[in-house]
Amino acid sequence: MIGDGEAIARLDDVTHRYGKVPALEAVTLALPAGRVVGLIGPDGVGKSSLLGLIAGVRQIQSGKVCVLDGDIADAAHRAAVCPASPSCRRASARTSIPISACARTSNFSAAYSGNPV
Repeated sequence: MIGDGEAIARLDDVTHRYGKVPALEAVTLALPAGRVVGLIGPDGVGKSSLLGLIAGVRQIQSGKVCVLDGDIADAAHRAAVCPASPSCRRASARTSIPISACARTSNFSAAYSGNPV
């Protein structure tokens, strides 16, 4: 599924919805360590939702998200890889979430548009 090498983040069968509208549906993905990865697509296809789940600022509805060798749904792991700061707080779907500060803190790089789905 993933190939050789280490993954900084893995998503297995992740689905995320806003009401009845799916933002992500059964996504399985690995982001390789030591690489630059870009997410490209039109508005509303789930890019921000995906990054929010990886950063731990959105609650996982179904599936599993592992970041830096741990389950991002686990509060202790989230605290370890993303220390407490205003930039790393959980937020509602309508709040802009500056993920980049959290990403730098945990040695994880991600591009984020700042416009939640």
